[in-house]
Amino acid sequence: MANIKVTFQEMEDAAQRMKQESDDMQSKLDQLRAMVDNLVQDGYVTDKSSKRFDESYKELDKGGKQVMEGLTGIGEYLKQAAEALRKTDEELANALNK
Repeated sequence: MANIKVTFQEMEDAAQRMKQESDDMQSKLDQLRAMVDNLVQDGYVTDKSSKRFDESYKELDKGGKQVMEGLTGIGEYLKQAAEALRKTDEELANALNK
């Protein structure tokens, strides 16, 4: 049984996918934030409940941003891990050429 199996391209592809999903999520969150802003300024205006709704949405938006940061961080980790493992593999191969 192998102790290590690495496919650099798969790791790099996954890293890129994490970044892309984070970017897509940012775009969606921006669109939704604009919609909610418009709603609580013009389409849903009350003394209390619309304000609470807006506050609740801000909390949801904050959570979405944390997810995006997590995706970006995981993607960066995969990218760095692939680079480090590739470099180690090359160094080990070069050590045998001496």
